[in-house]
Amino acid sequence: MSIDKTGGPAFPCDAIFGRDESGRPTETNSEGMTLRDYFAAKAIQSILSNLPQGIQPQDCLAAAEDAYFIADRMLEARKS
Repeated sequence: MSIDKTGGPAFPCDAIFGRDESGRPTETNSEGMTLRDYFAAKAIQSILSNLPQGIQPQDCLAAAEDAYFIADRMLEARKS
């Protein structure tokens, strides 16, 4: 996916240090979640918290689609 579509990484990290199964030090890079995913995560919180009947399984796909619709509009607004 291009940065135009995702907004690029929301929380990039140059290095993450840890240990493998044998205890040896490891280092990996992480771009983190995309800005689009971050915006959608914020939007879905509001969408789900405002459902009058509470969260029902049948609402989840529509809520996710709505959240990404909002995220895409937020990315477009950043270009202005």
